[in-house]
Amino acid sequence: MGVDWYPCSICNETFPDCGDYSQCICEDQLCTRCGKKMIAKYGSIQTEDYGFCCNGCDNCQLPSETQILQFALELLGKTQEQVVSEMDFKPPTAKDFDLTVEEEEEEDDEE
Repeated sequence: MGVDWYPCSICNETFPDCGDYSQCICEDQLCTRCGKKMIAKYGSIQTEDYGFCCNGCDNCQLPSETQILQFALELLGKTQEQVVSEMDFKPPTAKDFDLTVEEEEEEDDEE
């Protein structure tokens, strides 16, 4: 029987499944430190599967980027297409990136 390692959904720190960690009602797994913060912020509930769980975490209790965008568009009274057309957006090309690979290769050849 091995030890599994999980990334915390809040801070991305890894932790083993054989130690203390928290589970959220959204099924995200949280390290002990973040779990304590989320329990203090959102409370905890007892479940049949996991014992005590966080009653929410910043991932499931805060609005998603899609929800924030939709809200902002409604405030502006515009569609996403209208905003994009007003942005004068041009996709980046290779010239937009600082590609110095050839210069680094030349320096290696000189040594």
